[in-house]
Amino acid sequence: TRPATCTKPVVSKSGLSERAGSTAGRHLLLLTLLEDLDQPVTVPRGINKEVSFKLPPALRSDSLSFELDESEKELACCEFRNVPGRSRAGGSLTLKDLLSECESAGVLDVERGRHLNFFSNTEKQLVTNLADILLSRSSFEDLLAVSAAVRDEVNQELFRAALVQVAMR
Repeated sequence: TRPATCTKPVVSKSGLSERAGSTAGRHLLLLTLLEDLDQPVTVPRGINKEVSFKLPPALRSDSLSFELDESEKELACCEFRNVPGRSRAGGSLTLKDLLSECESAGVLDVERGRHLNFFSNTEKQLVTNLADILLSRSSFEDLLAVSAAVRDEVNQELFRAALVQVAMR
């Protein structure tokens, strides 16, 4: 049993916009992306599994093309909207476009599961390249959506180091 002075943790059922509205909430959302990097981004995470990310169809990988059942729909605190693309024609950013951006920056050259060599200036630069791609978005919600989309596609250590850079900048 809990001592009388010990209280239960407070779990907020807040949505994305409420959490993204404060520095602490933004940090919480970024940190939850670092949990269980070997599990898909759609797996609920956080203290009581109260944070769940739902990507828009344009940013979902083919391996995540399933529909959530009714009980899981209630969990999604972070249901992302489409992220604006970079072309003059407008439209939404797609996972293919995002991965093309990552490939151009050399980020996809490091396969998933491989350990990074942080003594290598080349691999340290790849971390910065990925952080720059994430930070080039126009809003925090777009940054978070792009981070969630790319998370399962790039090397886990590279993603972790890039997200730390994002949080520090």
